[in-house]
Amino acid sequence: MSARGEFRRSLALAVGSLVVLALVLELATRALVPEGYWRHRDATADWQIDPEIGWVNRPNLDAESRELDRVLRYRTNPDGVAPAEVRRERKSGVLRIMVFGDSMVVGRSLPQEETYTTRLEARLRERGLEAEVINAGVQGYSTDQVLLLLERLVPLYRPDVILFGSTSNDFGGIEVSNASGQAKPRFLLIGDALHLVPPQIADEIRSSGSGARAWIQRSAFYRALQPRIFTLRSRFSNWQQRILMGLMLEVYTDPAALEQIDWPLFSALVERMQRSSKAAGARFFLFSHPEIAEVWPPYIEKIRQQLGPQILRYEPLAVQRRAELAAREVGVEFVPVAPRFREQTPRGPFHLIPYDGHLNAAGHQLLAEVLADEILARGVAAPVRP
Repeated sequence: MSARGEFRRSLALAVGSLVVLALVLELATRALVPEGYWRHRDATADWQIDPEIGWVNRPNLDAESRELDRVLRYRTNPDGVAPAEVRRERKSGVLRIMVFGDSMVVGRSLPQEETYTTRLEARLRERGLEAEVINAGVQGYSTDQVLLLLERLVPLYRPDVILFGSTSNDFGGIEVSNASGQAKPRFLLIGDALHLVPPQIADEIRSSGSGARAWIQRSAFYRALQPRIFTLRSRFSNWQQRILMGLMLEVYTDPAALEQIDWPLFSALVERMQRSSKAAGARFFLFSHPEIAEVWPPYIEKIRQQLGPQILRYEPLAVQRRAELAAREVGVEFVPVAPRFREQTPRGPFHLIPYDGHLNAAGHQLLAEVLADEILARGVAAPVRP
């Protein structure tokens, strides 16, 4: 056999061996690893293009997804908010609350009746306050998109209370014009004024991949390794990429790193949310969803070990306290959430660890309790008018 033929034979054998190995690893992962560790979640299936905000929830969405051993049904109303039964018309004597934010608010990993927005409504009713809670969350949103959606929906639904639940990757989202594979708007802060930069909209929602990329995204073996791959990528990524991935652990150890966040822009966005809310007759509150790196001691200890003995300071509430300061500087009411979670560690874990940083059922339940307590403690009451 010629040298060229021998090379081709060796190459074909190597490629074939890799394919067989990949198939074995894929089948072994699906057979031996719990489904929740590798199930692919494509948020784009819930969206439709929006020329102003980039994307919004599809109206009248009725979608099913599988999470662990359950099939979950997610439904929206004609405006893309939940529950599907909610309508713009108000109910007389009922406190109407709207909650805005990203996937933490949406809660796609749980049945809708277990999300904290649904539990918040039930909790307030148990405490004697007639309430209706509307979930206006959209997966992948950053603070700028929340602002635009809030200004669109609030005049239609006329809520009494508006809650915005921010997350750590919001801080990266407000600095980019593309996220989750889609074009999005952003605001520039020039002086004291916000200037909107509209999105460069594509013809359709870009799914999470096609061809070989789609296969990789749906590979159980790849999804099971993804948290470690993300952690490795974060070591070689710049600040903006890390913050978009939610992998910015240095903010808990280095005050200078925390100040790299564009706090003036964040403050301006939430201050405008408050002004828009007030103009519609609603009271506005900001809170930060509790991150696993803030509230779960075993995870924090793991981070300490990864960072090494040279790290002498780890402040788990650093981001929450800085967000509260940013809110108070512009007169926005802030609801502290993480301290209550840290007090209730026996009820945890509160997140879908180790494969997902979103809140689990216990986290949603506790968050509903915290928000209900704060709403009642701050003197919010059901309106007399319809």
